[in-house]
Amino acid sequence: MRACLRPVIAAMLAGSVLLTAPAATAAEPSDRSGGQGVAPERTVFGAVRAAGQMRMVSGNAASLLRNGVPGGKLVGMPPLGEPRSLAATGDEEELFDLTLLHTGRDGAPSTDHQPFIVKTDGESAWVDVPADGKLRLPRGEYMVSTKIYGPEGEVTDLVWPRLELTGDRTVDLDARLGQPITVTVPNPSATSFLAELVVNIPTDDGLGISLLSWSDSFERQYSAQLGPAGTLDGMTTRIGSQWSGGPADSPYAYRLAWFESGLMPTGFSRRVRPAELATVRAQYAVGTPGATGRLAAFARNDAVPSGGFVEDVDFALPTTRTEYYNAEPGVVWENNFGEVHADAGGLTNQLWGAGHYRPGRTYRETWNRGILGPAFSGIRTPDRKPEEVARTDDTINVNLPLYSDTVDRYSWPGVSTGTTSLYRDGELVAELPRLTGKFAVPAAKSGYRLRIDAQRGKPADLAMRTIVEWTFRSGGSPGRTTRLPASVVRFTPALDDRQTAPAGATVRFPVQVHRQPGTAGGPVRSLAVDVSYDDGKTWSQTEVTQIGDSGLVTLHHPQSIGYVSLRAAATDNAGNTVEQTVIRAYRLTSE
Repeated sequence: MRACLRPVIAAMLAGSVLLTAPAATAAEPSDRSGGQGVAPERTVFGAVRAAGQMRMVSGNAASLLRNGVPGGKLVGMPPLGEPRSLAATGDEEELFDLTLLHTGRDGAPSTDHQPFIVKTDGESAWVDVPADGKLRLPRGEYMVSTKIYGPEGEVTDLVWPRLELTGDRTVDLDARLGQPITVTVPNPSATSFLAELVVNIPTDDGLGISLLSWSDSFERQYSAQLGPAGTLDGMTTRIGSQWSGGPADSPYAYRLAWFESGLMPTGFSRRVRPAELATVRAQYAVGTPGATGRLAAFARNDAVPSGGFVEDVDFALPTTRTEYYNAEPGVVWENNFGEVHADAGGLTNQLWGAGHYRPGRTYRETWNRGILGPAFSGIRTPDRKPEEVARTDDTINVNLPLYSDTVDRYSWPGVSTGTTSLYRDGELVAELPRLTGKFAVPAAKSGYRLRIDAQRGKPADLAMRTIVEWTFRSGGSPGRTTRLPASVVRFTPALDDRQTAPAGATVRFPVQVHRQPGTAGGPVRSLAVDVSYDDGKTWSQTEVTQIGDSGLVTLHHPQSIGYVSLRAAATDNAGNTVEQTVIRAYRLTSE
C-alpha cells in the first residue's frame, strides 16, 4: 500500500492530533491542539479490507492501524488510548439477559457476522460479545451494531443507536432489513475507488463512538437503523463516494459526500446529475523534474462533524484534470496535492487548499505553479495548529508555511531542513534546528529579530533556500495571544507549467506585501526588490513601481538559461520590517 499524502491525521471530531507513519504505525502526539481536554479512550470500529471482503477490527485509532487500516487513509479520528471494557468494571448490581439473533439476507441464521456493543450512559464501556450472542449486562443504555456478511460479498450494516436494557430481551439483527447503498455518476465509464460509511454516535461521557466502513465501492453494501423511529441528538453519518477513469492518469474524478444528522439512513440512493456538481478545471505544474502528482480530497462539514477516509489519485505532471464536486450546503472540500519523486523517498512538497464550490458553476485552479514562498493562507491547517507568528504571555510562537504556491494555500515541506532563530535587542535568544518553534522571552517590551532559514535538498530544483527575517517590537500580554506585525512577500510572474520563463526577455510582474491578518502593522512605506542570476552570489537592484502595499517589478532576463533568485525588503510606517529571499525562484529557458 503506497504512502498517503497526509503524514498528519487531524482529529476533526475532537480537535486533537494523531500522528501516523505511512506504514500503518501510530505515535502519541506531543502537543494536543486547542487544549480541549478530549479524553483518549474514544471507541472506534474500523473496516479492514482483506481477501476481497471487509472485516471489522475494534478498539481505537491506534489499534485500527495495527490491525490493517492503512496509515494515512484515516482522517479525523480520535487520539490514542484503549477503550474501557465493561467486563473489567465489576458492575454486578442488576444484570439482565441480552440475546442477539443474527439472520442473513437469505433468511437463514447467519454464520458470518461481527457484532459490537458499547455502553453509552454513565461511563462508556466496550462490551465483549461471545460467539453465541448471549450476554448478561447491567441495566442501562447501549449502542448495538453489527456487520452481517453474505456468501457473495454482501455486507449489511445494522445499528441500534440507543437500546434501553431494563429487563431481559432479545434483539433480532436481520440483514434483510438493510437497504442497498447506491451511488451513480454521470459518466457511465467511471469506476468507484472510494466508498465510505462513517457513523458517529454520542455517549453520555462525551467520548463517543465511530463506526467505520471503507472499501472501493458500495456494490453489495446495505444499511439499516434499528430501534424506535426518530433521531438521536449528536449522531451523524457521513457517506462518501469518489470515482475516476482508472487507477492512474485519469483526466477526471468525481468527489462526492453527503452528511446526515441524527440517524444512519436505512439504505441510501443517489443518481448524481451534472447540474448538482461544481466543475473544477485544474492545471497541475511540475516543479521538480521527473516528479509526478498525487491528489486526495476530503469533504468537511462543520455543522455535521465526522472523520472519514481519503484515497490518493496519481497522475503524470504537468497535466490538466477536471474534478467534479458535489456542493452540499456547508461543505468545504479540503484538497491535498503532493509532488512525488522517487529520489526524495516520497513527497518534495505538499499543498493544502480549501474549495468552496457551488453546484452548476465552473472554476479554474492552478496548482504547484508560481514561486513557492511563505504565506499566511488563512485556511484551517491540516494539523489544526495556529498558522501564525504570535506571542502568548512570554512565549513567541512561529508556525508558517514556507512553500505555498499561492497566498491562500498551506504547504508542508517535503525535503526541507533549516533553523529558526530569535534575537532580542541584538542578543541571540535561541536557535532551533527546525522551521517552527517557541521561544521564552522576558515580559519587558523589546526589539526582536526573528529569522527562518530553510534549505531544500535534492531532487528539489526550485526554492532551494528560503530566508525570511522580521524585525518588530513586542512586550508581554498576560493571558492573551497577540499576533505579531509580520509580513510576507509574494511574487506572481507569468510562468509555464514547468515553472519557467523565457531567457532574454524583459518581464514585468506583480509583487505584494501581505500582512499577517489581525496585526497592528501599518501600510508599506518602502519596498525594494533585488535579483540574482547566479544563485545569490551577486545581486542587482530592480526597478519597482510601488503602489501602496504592492508593486510592479521589471526584470531583464539574461540570454543564457539558468535560474532567477529574488530578494525583497519592505518596511511599514510603524517601522516593522521583512526581508525575504528565495534562491532559484524560477527557471529560465531558451524555448
